[in-house]
Amino acid sequence: MNITTLLIQSRRRTAAVICFVLTLTLCSCVRESKVRYEDQFVKITERSVINLANVHASRDTEVLTIWGQDFLHVRGLNPCYLTVTNTPLLLFVTGRRYENEEAVVHLADTSTHEIISIPAGRCWIGENIGRDETNNWERIIASSKTNVVIEAGSPGLEFKYFIDLTTHRVLEERL
Repeated sequence: MNITTLLIQSRRRTAAVICFVLTLTLCSCVRESKVRYEDQFVKITERSVINLANVHASRDTEVLTIWGQDFLHVRGLNPCYLTVTNTPLLLFVTGRRYENEEAVVHLADTSTHEIISIPAGRCWIGENIGRDETNNWERIIASSKTNVVIEAGSPGLEFKYFIDLTTHRVLEERL
């Protein structure tokens, strides 16, 4: 055998190994979707991707679907939204806290099906929606056509969030 034949065989083996690794990586992902909660307004779905070749690459995503629109990384527990008193609005928040992802407050108008999304920065808003009111809470304490005020907290940590519906800003105040 000459050097050219050896090089060709070596390249073929390398290509076969690369194809095998890529096939194993791409085909070893298992996708699963499970509806966690559903009511007349929203559906909360847990979407999981399990990578059998590398379990550290597995991930879960919680999705809130409202009027055919998907919102990834919804915060809180079922139902994952708050009803804004004296308005037709539902308030929910997206953004992964543990990945330092910025929060986005969404206000869905049940009468017009319009959704307003307001960036809230890196804050805790939405984390306690749906949680046990005794130890952790998040509730609307005031609302009008122009503002929504949320109180949230857990033992030793309390916040107020002021959402301005005209300027689309969220202000956080630690109490």
